[in-house]
Amino acid sequence: MAAKEHAELEAKQRAEVAAKARFKTEARAKKIAETKAKISGFKEKFTLQLQHYLQHFTKTPTLKPQTLDQNIDVKKIRKQQLSRVFSIARSTFKTLLKYSILLLLATVVTAQFINLSMLIKPIERIATENIQETVNIQAVYASLFPAPHLVLKDVSTGNSAPIKAETVNIFLSLSALLDNFEASSTPHHINIIEVKNVNISQQNLQIPITWIQTSNKLNHLKIKQILLEDVTVDLNQIGVHIIDGDIQLGDDGQLNKAILSTKDKNLVTNIGYENHHYSLNIQAQHWQSPMPPNLVFTELSAKGSIENNILTLSTINGVLYDGQLKANMVADLAGTWPAKGNIELSNINLAKMADELKLDSIVDGNFSANSEYSFNFNVASNQIEAPLLNASFEVKNGNIKKIDLIEAMRNNDANIGGTTHFDTLSGNLILNNQNYQFKNLTLQDNQLEAYGKLDITTGNIVTGDIYSQIPLKTNPIKAHLMITGTIDRLKLKK
Repeated sequence: MAAKEHAELEAKQRAEVAAKARFKTEARAKKIAETKAKISGFKEKFTLQLQHYLQHFTKTPTLKPQTLDQNIDVKKIRKQQLSRVFSIARSTFKTLLKYSILLLLATVVTAQFINLSMLIKPIERIATENIQETVNIQAVYASLFPAPHLVLKDVSTGNSAPIKAETVNIFLSLSALLDNFEASSTPHHINIIEVKNVNISQQNLQIPITWIQTSNKLNHLKIKQILLEDVTVDLNQIGVHIIDGDIQLGDDGQLNKAILSTKDKNLVTNIGYENHHYSLNIQAQHWQSPMPPNLVFTELSAKGSIENNILTLSTINGVLYDGQLKANMVADLAGTWPAKGNIELSNINLAKMADELKLDSIVDGNFSANSEYSFNFNVASNQIEAPLLNASFEVKNGNIKKIDLIEAMRNNDANIGGTTHFDTLSGNLILNNQNYQFKNLTLQDNQLEAYGKLDITTGNIVTGDIYSQIPLKTNPIKAHLMITGTIDRLKLKK
């Protein structure tokens, strides 16, 4: 009896399993049938829509009997309909292209703000080790334009003399980025360091050079190029200047080439390095010298070199105030920077120069001179010290202002003013520090001849003797005049 019950139970279980399997098979078959029906319906619907679309644009219009006499051009109609299809396709393509470009730009802009704060400490560490000064960075970002690089914001350096940069962009090799600036037996290679918006005083100018020298000795970094943008330099007694720069370094860290320029590009200096000396090429246009008397050059060029700490400018050519300048200079870039050289000036318009520089000039005319000079340059104050000048000069077709020699010869009034015209005024000038000696002065004019000497000492005190005559045929008028007073208030007396 037990065996019979057991057999019935097994039969019942097998029947249930078979029923379940049959139910699943039927359900699967039903689902497949429904899916096929949906696909078939979709295909049929899509085919009908496509046929309708094509028939709308491409079918030949039904010609009614009355239209046969109107000679309708069927080919032309088909061509117009196809042209419309292509026009829609072009419009769709342009729309897709426009949004693709916008998407790409959005991706690039978004990438500009990828925060990489995890790199702040590693970069601060390796920078501090290389320049031996504390480096602090407020933020680090990644940027893709114009090439993948790191953006360092608000970078400050230095313990004794802080220097701050608003932005430092680092274009580095892939290996340097992948190793996360960690310590390595080989130096990190940086293609470009771009420094923007820096304020630096003259006393701190040597510090970045010291950093480069220190980094070269440690050999932790290999920098190929340093770009400077909007670097504000405050020079003592000269003023504030904004410069841009492009500095290229060799594998040994030595400067290979550099271009430094003012922001307006009016002054551009090219520096090269070859055979253990630096070459210089300076070009300027419409540039005003920062040194008194702040001459304005229409054009200026200079070529030279620096070797063993000696600066040599073999040729200096300039155009200023309708005249020409030719000069040369040799200077020892140590201590007080002693310098010497020659200057040749020709046809300088003194009236134009005085007008542009707002000078109260005593003499106008066209000025030419040949001179030898020497001076010391105080780097700390940017001032010329102990100047020496020995020049021969000539001024043509001009005037001596504030004195009238002809009237003074006729009158004993010590306060005679006026103007003395001349065809030529020539002589020798010796400048010793702040003392001016005018010797062998000769004035020639149709109505007047004069000879003499003149000294101007510290405080603009003027003393001199003038021997003048009016060359009349029968009875020439002669006089000995003494000049006293100051440059602002000259006095003449017999």
